[in-house]
Amino acid sequence: MKTRLATLFLAAAALACTVDNNASIQVVAMCAPPEGTCGTEGGCGTYLASQPFVYLQGGTNHLDMFVEMTNQLPNNADASSGRLNTNDAYLEKYRLSYRSAFFSYADYDYPASGILRAGSTSAPVVRLIPETISAPMSAAMATAGVTLGMVEVELKVTGHYASGDSFEVGGVTFPVDVHNDAFPGYTCPNLTDTLYVCPNSAQTAAVTCTPAATP
Repeated sequence: MKTRLATLFLAAAALACTVDNNASIQVVAMCAPPEGTCGTEGGCGTYLASQPFVYLQGGTNHLDMFVEMTNQLPNNADASSGRLNTNDAYLEKYRLSYRSAFFSYADYDYPASGILRAGSTSAPVVRLIPETISAPMSAAMATAGVTLGMVEVELKVTGHYASGDSFEVGGVTFPVDVHNDAFPGYTCPNLTDTLYVCPNSAQTAAVTCTPAATP
């Protein structure tokens, strides 16, 4: 009996260290890729106005998107009492689920990194469709005989605070237009210009053509 009680106590203690609080870390929205840079510091200048798309390229491509997140907890440091701030959030995993007419997959964990400081907003790049999902998704579309379809991608964010408490928040769903055919490519009107694509080709991106330097 003592062993069972000890086991139950440890299990209860582990649960007490888990925080599921959607009011603390908030997944705000999907960002429009910034022009000329792929920086992720600060929030979004603008939000994505159209539904994102990705060309799977036979299962070899992936979808990266900027997603704005806010840590709504305040910095609780108190120099007068010697208390350190414990509300910074450390991102560990993006938990992804997929629903469509031709492909479904639940709770795929993709590693995340970075710190969301207390009382701050940031826009990290989130790999919404990794290559390990792109490959079976492409195969499922081929089996279904479709080259274009909409996939709902549900995003949850897991991690821990500086206090040691764990969190899982989100459950935000983003619809994505998925193509399983050849990507037509980007071109510049002047072929001597430098083509800049952010975050990467064969998906929703900011495309900039930089004129070639004059000799």
